[in-house]
Formats: sequence, structure tokens, C-alpha cells
Amino acid sequence: GAVHPPDDMAAMERVFRSFSGAMVAANPGLAGGSSDAVYAGVLAVIRLNVSIHGSGEAAVMTQQDFVCELRGAFHCDALGADMLDGIYKRVAKDEIVMGMASVADAVLA
Repeated sequence: GAVHPPDDMAAMERVFRSFSGAMVAANPGLAGGSSDAVYAGVLAVIRLNVSIHGSGEAAVMTQQDFVCELRGAFHCDALGADMLDGIYKRVAKDEIVMGMASVADAVLA
């Protein structure tokens, strides 16, 4: 079966914050060393994925909206336009899903 994040929002926040802290610990120059900025970036990518691939009636996040949100999260222009465009296009093309195959690939990598 698929691997799903916890239903409890507090548990999800702890997972995302822990991930963000680990990313900055492993990559000290990432987002100026700010785990809060990485956390905001993670949430922006998740919102983008849900916006594009979700079944809701809400408006789809535009590429410009996504770029503005991430630039705001990182409080700088350190993320190049090509990088942000690439993230948007990859998420738009391929929905982010976590199934057992994805987990197995990550474990074997």
C-alpha cells in the first residue's frame, strides 16, 4: 500500500520541521542556514502539488505564485529562476506521491 503522512497536523509539522532541520544540518549553506526557510519551502512544494493535482475546486497555483511564495520563504533571490521554474514544471508534470516503490527506491539509494 501507499505510505501516507500522519493525519494529525501537529505530527506532520514535527516531521516537516525535523526534515528541514536535517537538511540544513547536512547542507549548512542551504537557505542561509535557516531551517524555517527550508520548512516554508517544503510547504510551498506540498501546496503546489495539491493545487495542481488535487481534486478541489480551488484555483491552481500559477508558476508566478509559486516563485513569489518561495522567494518570500527564502527572503532572497538565492534561488535562481531556472531552478524555481524547474521545480514547478516537474511537480506540474509528475504528481508527488509516496508509494512503497518510492520508499524502496529511497532505502536502496
